[in-house]
Amino acid sequence: MAFEGFEGVSSAIIDRLSKAGWEQTTRSEESGVPEFVFNNERMRASVFQSIEDRSLMLTLLDIGSGGYLRFDIRYGDSISALLQILVEWQGDISVENFRDMVNEIALAIPETFAEPFEGDEDTPWQKVIPRS
Repeated sequence: MAFEGFEGVSSAIIDRLSKAGWEQTTRSEESGVPEFVFNNERMRASVFQSIEDRSLMLTLLDIGSGGYLRFDIRYGDSISALLQILVEWQGDISVENFRDMVNEIALAIPETFAEPFEGDEDTPWQKVIPRS
């Protein structure tokens, strides 16, 4: 069951990312659950909105190496701030600067967590501690 306010959050995500040139996945179009991809030729960013709570899964994929990182961003009432950061960075995100974008997200949204590098399911995701 979707969390209270899901439709409003979903509409905000779909509207903002669509206008910014992100591509909505076919699965998202069919289900109504926001899932978008943006490829700037260096890095592909994808986002998926949880239906259970106010959190967004962000995956950053390095086009060159195929390496990726995933982040669970529990944005609460800050979806607009998160979308603004994603849109501002979409064309410039790269292997060299993705840490700066993630830092900016963690400053705006303290409940940002990174998947363990080994992908071990038993290892808890680590909270991203922003640099000031």
